[in-house]
Amino acid sequence: IAGNQALPVYITGNQALPVYITGNQALPVYITGNQALPVYITGNQALPVYITGNQALPVYITGNQALPVYITGNQALPVYITGNQALPVYITGNQALPVYITGNQALPVYITGNQALPVYITGNQALPVYITGNQALPVYITGNQALPVYITGKRAFPV
Repeated sequence: IAGNQALPVYITGNQALPVYITGNQALPVYITGNQALPVYITGNQALPVYITGNQALPVYITGNQALPVYITGNQALPVYITGNQALPVYITGNQALPVYITGNQALPVYITGNQALPVYITGNQALPVYITGNQALPVYITGNQALPVYITGKRAFPV
């Protein structure tokens, strides 16, 4: 999916090979179902991006997102979020392998649920970062955080 989409984009069902979303999307993008190989979202999204379901291989979100990004469900391999997010990023559910959040986030980042392997947050966060739930392995937060970092729940390994 490339170019400029003024109305919503829905990707549903089972995708055995990669999904690429590039360009400018003025209204929401919905990705639901089971994706066996990577999902790439790049460019500028002016309204929300929703990723739900089970992703067996990586999800890459890069570029500028002006409104929220929601990632829910079970991700068996890494989730990469890089670039500038002007409004919240929500990651909920169970992540079996790492979550990487890098770049500049102007409003909150919420990570909830059970993370079995590390969570990496690097870069500049101007407003709070919330990490809740059970983390079985380390949480790494590096860079400049202008407002609080909240970590709640049970951690089996260091923060």
